[in-house]
Formats: sequence, C-alpha cells, structure tokens
Amino acid sequence: MMVTTQYPVYRILGTHNVRDLGGYRTKGGKITKTERFIRSDSLHRIGAEGINFLLEKNLTTVIDLRTSNEIEKEPNPFSDIGGVTYLNIPLLENLAPAFLGTSKNGKISNDPLLSFYLSALHERQSAIRNIFSAISESNPGLILFNCTAGKDRTGIISALLLGLVDVPSVDIIKNYTDSELFISELVEEFLERSRQRGGDTESYARMLRCPGKTMASALDSIYVSHQDIRTYLTTIGLSEEQLLKVSHRLVDSAY
Repeated sequence: MMVTTQYPVYRILGTHNVRDLGGYRTKGGKITKTERFIRSDSLHRIGAEGINFLLEKNLTTVIDLRTSNEIEKEPNPFSDIGGVTYLNIPLLENLAPAFLGTSKNGKISNDPLLSFYLSALHERQSAIRNIFSAISESNPGLILFNCTAGKDRTGIISALLLGLVDVPSVDIIKNYTDSELFISELVEEFLERSRQRGGDTESYARMLRCPGKTMASALDSIYVSHQDIRTYLTTIGLSEEQLLKVSHRLVDSAY
C-alpha cells in the first residue's frame, strides 16, 4: 500500500509505525523540522540494519513509554547501545484491559480509549512532566520515543509536542489517526494473541482503533481547562525555559 504523507515515514524492518514529526506547518507559518523527533512502535524486533540506520540519523536519545513488564518481555535494543541515552518513563503504570476500559466511577466507558487518554493527561501529569524535562535536557540530535504500537502513549506525547509549537488541531488529530495506515499487521497479531488466550477480542479491537473524535476530545479536555497546550504544560510544572528548549528542537523560533 502506498501512503502519501507530509512527513517522513521510516520503513525499518521489524517495525511498523515509525514516523517523523517534521513537515507540519504551525499557525504562525513555520514548518516543524525533520530528524528531531521520531515516534515509534516497539523496537524489539529491529535488526542491526535498522539500528545503524537510526544511528546514522544521529539518534542520541530514546524514551521508552512502556511499563517495566512490557520491556522485560520485549526489550528495547537501544537500552545498551553506546552513544544513546536510553530512558524508561512509563506514561501509564497500569495497562490492564479492566483499567483501560473503565472510567473513574468504575463503570465501563463508551469510549475506553478516551478514558485511557484522559487518565494519561490528567492523572499522570508527573510522568508527562518527566518526559518533557528529559527532552529539554537531552543531548543535541534525534530523539525517538516509543510505546508498543506507537499509537496511544506515543500519540499523546506527539500531540503535546505538536500542540506546544502551535500546529493546528486538525493536523495533530491526523498525526494520530494516521497510525491506522501503518499498524494493520500489528493489530492482527495482537488480536490473534488475544484469541489464543480466550480474550474478549471485540472489546480489544476497539482499543486498537484510531478514532479522530477520541483525540479531538482529549485535546478539548486540555483547551477547556488550560486554554492551550503550552499553558497545560506550564501548569503541570514545566518551566518556560524547558518549554523553549523543547520547542526549539521542532521549530527555529518557538513563539
């Protein structure tokens, strides 16, 4: 399948959803720079060729958003590669299906993905603060951040990064929904695993989709309570200096 995008997509053997955050136009007319941030699915099946490709792109920092249990089962190969700073900062500590599909009051949510995203944005702010602090302190070069499918946790951090430099919401949402173009094989793999375990594949399949309205609602939860993403990030404890450092990695002048 040929996929046309405004940003670079990296076809690396052993991965499915490796994409650059460069190529987006901000509301002020600037273009986000390529080879500064890459979002990715799990890298545990990447080979030497893929590792060397990313190192040649000047990869200097990898931020793994998965839980320690996920990493133990599927280790990140960059955790012990010289010249690369590897950080594990779980965006959510509990990824059990019962947690993901349940709202605060314990009832099953009509949109379990939205419950997941709202939990990350409004209950795991310390993790988001740590992730952005790490980015602000990172060595010059390419930063890669990943989760399992490169869709949910990675999608949230991508949305915050693009929103920080004032990329329009419509493009942020498309950056999220575009995962659907790349992860079909992963989705089938995950569903097959669920079938073999006797799991509820129908409910699980809902969690593997990329509905634009879900990301739109997650963003709206920020706009309603904090006006914009930059204010949200300062409210959770990031300094103006830190946000400028992060922004300057994506655009020449942040504001």
